[in-house]
Amino acid sequence: MAGGQLLNMRFSPGALEGDENLEKFACFIETGRLKNIFHNQFNIVDSKTLRAAKEHPEEYPGLMVRVAGYCAQFASLMPEAQDAIIARTEMGWES
Repeated sequence: MAGGQLLNMRFSPGALEGDENLEKFACFIETGRLKNIFHNQFNIVDSKTLRAAKEHPEEYPGLMVRVAGYCAQFASLMPEAQDAIIARTEMGWES
């Protein structure tokens, strides 16, 4: 990746459950390193949780998300930023 660009990725929590999936994730990270992709950002959260946190921030005070080079408490972000994070992380098959 040129010019300090980064790669934003979102994984649903279920995608990393179990030893087999964790091993696949470790291989994925190693492949990125071998391809010289050194700035990966991960959010491991489902869209349902993000929407609930937007609606009821008091129930999710510790929910941290990667934004663009930094972490932030989801509840502290402006609604537009929250919407952008939800939109960029949805895959189309979650409700």
